[in-house]
Amino acid sequence: MLKKLLIIGLVLSFNAFAEEVVTLNSKNISLPSDEAVIARTSETPSIVNITFNVPMYTCEEYEIREFIKTSRLHCGVERQPIVVSDGRGGSRIDYKKMPRTCLVPLQACAKYSSEVKYQKGTVQINFNLPGLEVHDAETYSIKAMQQNKHGKNITFSVEPVETVTEQVVLRNRFSRIFKSNVLTIQEKR
Repeated sequence: MLKKLLIIGLVLSFNAFAEEVVTLNSKNISLPSDEAVIARTSETPSIVNITFNVPMYTCEEYEIREFIKTSRLHCGVERQPIVVSDGRGGSRIDYKKMPRTCLVPLQACAKYSSEVKYQKGTVQINFNLPGLEVHDAETYSIKAMQQNKHGKNITFSVEPVETVTEQVVLRNRFSRIFKSNVLTIQEKR
């Protein structure tokens, strides 16, 4: 029994490492799936565009559900008394406006389509990093996904796996305004 468990564990661990590593050796790369492990080498350009094939789900039926929400907009405000110093050694009662918590009806998907459609999604990655030595390589895990189950937008995430220096991934703060997906990878400061 122990032998079988050991063999199953080894097979599962080999399958986990069987994911292909894509070397970033050109400016434009197209991938057949929605996630990959990418490798930056000394020959990787500073700007790389990666295109994914992303599964997109659609909602067939919607329903109204009630969600608990704390919001001035949806629930209004209530006045809560607080004790405030008057500056002369005394105190007075003042009121602070606090948002209320209430049940808010929101539209939610009740049934998703069994048919999955695929959509191309492209992300631009800016490597704002010093060059690598010839024998060095850095790997990152990258994933493209539908922003929400009934949306048409695609969002991307990148996580450093093995890097020479400690790095951070930044999202372009104007990417939502201009409908572009730009991620910058730089050294952590």
